[in-house]
Amino acid sequence: VDVFWPMLRHHFSEKNQDRGYYLVRGTLILGTVLIAISLPHLAPMVSLVGAVGFNGVGLMLPTVTELATYWDQISKPCGFTIIKATAILIVWVFATITGTITSVNSIIDAFTIKV
Repeated sequence: VDVFWPMLRHHFSEKNQDRGYYLVRGTLILGTVLIAISLPHLAPMVSLVGAVGFNGVGLMLPTVTELATYWDQISKPCGFTIIKATAILIVWVFATITGTITSVNSIIDAFTIKV
Protein backbone atom coordinates (compact mmCIF):
# COMPACT_ATOMS: atom_id res chain seq x y z
CA VAL A 1 0.00 0.00 0.00
CA ASP A 2 2.84 2.39 0.81
CA VAL A 3 4.12 2.04 -2.74
CA PHE A 4 0.83 2.63 -4.56
CA TRP A 5 -0.95 5.06 -2.26
CA PRO A 6 1.25 8.13 -2.92
CA MET A 7 0.61 7.73 -6.67
CA LEU A 8 -3.15 7.31 -6.19
CA ARG A 9 -3.77 9.78 -3.36
CA HIS A 10 -4.45 12.75 -5.64
CA HIS A 11 -7.40 10.93 -7.27
CA PHE A 12 -9.38 11.20 -4.03
CA SER A 13 -10.67 14.39 -2.46
CA GLU A 14 -9.37 15.47 0.93
CA LYS A 15 -12.63 14.29 2.47
CA ASN A 16 -12.32 10.79 0.96
CA GLN A 17 -8.62 10.13 1.66
CA ASP A 18 -9.37 7.45 4.28
CA ARG A 19 -11.95 5.74 2.09
CA GLY A 20 -9.59 5.80 -0.87
CA TYR A 21 -6.77 4.35 1.20
CA TYR A 22 -8.92 1.45 2.36
CA LEU A 23 -10.26 0.95 -1.16
CA VAL A 24 -6.70 0.63 -2.52
CA ARG A 25 -5.75 -1.65 0.34
CA GLY A 26 -8.80 -3.88 -0.17
CA THR A 27 -8.18 -4.02 -3.93
CA LEU A 28 -4.59 -5.18 -3.36
CA ILE A 29 -5.74 -7.85 -0.92
CA LEU A 30 -8.46 -9.03 -3.31
CA GLY A 31 -5.92 -9.14 -6.15
CA THR A 32 -3.59 -11.28 -4.05
CA VAL A 33 -6.42 -13.68 -3.22
CA LEU A 34 -7.44 -13.92 -6.88
CA ILE A 35 -3.86 -14.73 -7.90
CA ALA A 36 -3.71 -17.45 -5.25
CA ILE A 37 -7.02 -18.91 -6.46
CA SER A 38 -5.98 -18.83 -10.11
CA LEU A 39 -2.70 -20.64 -9.39
CA PRO A 40 -3.72 -23.82 -7.56
CA HIS A 41 -0.15 -25.12 -7.61
CA LEU A 42 1.56 -22.09 -6.11
CA ALA A 43 4.06 -24.01 -3.95
CA PRO A 44 6.26 -25.19 -6.84
CA MET A 45 6.40 -21.64 -8.21
CA VAL A 46 7.43 -20.28 -4.82
CA SER A 47 10.03 -23.03 -4.61
CA LEU A 48 11.49 -21.99 -7.97
CA VAL A 49 11.66 -18.35 -6.95
CA GLY A 50 13.35 -19.38 -3.72
CA ALA A 51 15.85 -21.64 -5.47
CA VAL A 52 16.98 -18.88 -7.79
CA GLY A 53 16.40 -15.72 -5.78
CA PHE A 54 17.22 -16.55 -2.20
CA ASN A 55 20.36 -18.46 -3.09
CA GLY A 56 21.56 -15.46 -5.03
CA VAL A 57 20.70 -12.98 -2.32
CA GLY A 58 21.99 -15.15 0.51
CA LEU A 59 25.15 -16.61 -1.00
CA MET A 60 26.27 -14.84 -4.16
CA LEU A 61 25.49 -11.21 -3.40
CA PRO A 62 27.37 -11.00 -0.07
CA THR A 63 30.36 -12.86 -1.52
CA VAL A 64 30.65 -10.65 -4.58
CA THR A 65 30.10 -7.54 -2.44
CA GLU A 66 32.89 -8.57 -0.08
CA LEU A 67 35.26 -9.20 -2.97
CA ALA A 68 34.44 -5.87 -4.58
CA THR A 69 34.79 -4.00 -1.29
CA TYR A 70 38.07 -5.52 -0.13
CA TRP A 71 39.70 -6.21 -3.50
CA ASP A 72 42.51 -3.68 -2.91
CA GLN A 73 43.23 -5.12 0.54
CA ILE A 74 43.60 -8.75 -0.56
CA SER A 75 47.31 -9.45 -0.12
CA LYS A 76 47.85 -12.44 -2.41
CA PRO A 77 46.12 -13.57 -5.58
CA CYS A 78 45.28 -16.88 -3.86
CA GLY A 79 44.58 -15.43 -0.43
CA PHE A 80 42.07 -16.76 2.07
CA THR A 81 39.36 -14.32 0.95
CA ILE A 82 39.50 -15.52 -2.65
CA ILE A 83 39.54 -19.19 -1.63
CA LYS A 84 36.58 -18.60 0.69
CA ALA A 85 34.69 -16.69 -2.00
CA THR A 86 35.36 -19.41 -4.56
CA ALA A 87 34.10 -22.10 -2.18
CA ILE A 88 30.94 -20.13 -1.41
CA LEU A 89 30.30 -19.47 -5.11
CA ILE A 90 30.71 -23.19 -5.88
CA VAL A 91 28.13 -23.98 -3.18
CA TRP A 92 25.88 -21.26 -4.65
CA VAL A 93 26.09 -22.74 -8.16
CA PHE A 94 25.39 -26.25 -6.84
CA ALA A 95 22.45 -25.09 -4.69
CA THR A 96 20.95 -23.00 -7.49
CA ILE A 97 21.21 -25.77 -10.08
CA THR A 98 19.85 -28.52 -7.82
CA GLY A 99 17.09 -26.27 -6.46
CA THR A 100 16.06 -25.19 -9.94
CA ILE A 101 16.02 -28.75 -11.27
CA THR A 102 13.99 -29.95 -8.29
CA SER A 103 11.53 -27.06 -8.61
CA VAL A 104 11.08 -27.49 -12.35
CA ASN A 105 10.47 -31.22 -11.85
CA SER A 106 7.83 -30.48 -9.20
CA ILE A 107 6.18 -27.93 -11.52
CA ILE A 108 6.08 -30.53 -14.30
CA ASP A 109 4.63 -33.10 -11.89
CA ALA A 110 2.01 -30.63 -10.62
CA PHE A 111 0.76 -29.77 -14.10
CA THR A 112 1.01 -33.24 -15.63
CA ILE A 113 -2.36 -34.84 -16.22
CA LYS A 114 -2.41 -38.15 -14.43
CA VAL A 115 -4.35 -40.83 -16.25
